[in-house]
Amino acid sequence: MRFIWRSEEERAWLDMVPIGREFGSPDYERLEQEDHQRRQANLDELVSISTQQASGVPNSDEWDSQAAINVQKALLELGHDVSTAVAVEVWRHYSQSLKATWMAGAESVVTAKMTLIGHCTRCQSVGLTLKP
Repeated sequence: MRFIWRSEEERAWLDMVPIGREFGSPDYERLEQEDHQRRQANLDELVSISTQQASGVPNSDEWDSQAAINVQKALLELGHDVSTAVAVEVWRHYSQSLKATWMAGAESVVTAKMTLIGHCTRCQSVGLTLKP
């Protein structure tokens, strides 16, 4: 038998009952579904705003074409079949938002997808946090 010494504080953390959105909460599945619905609504709104503002072919000097393609493919995986111009506009909105993480990028489809999911999860409403 192995004995592990724990402080009172460590025991209190380990014995704490889940009360919110954390894994183990009795409402975890319902809360996860609510989060998914809000995230999807924010993504839908972001794509809608970007579609209205897309101006045809993006300026190749301003945007990395591979990043635009990665964002476009990520959006397709997330249920939005959009043009490259719309994908660039989506990424422009994300990049100009106060919620943008400077380390996040569209180096691959996976990173673009995870960044968009994270962004749409954190935003209460895309239209309120992103300016055209």
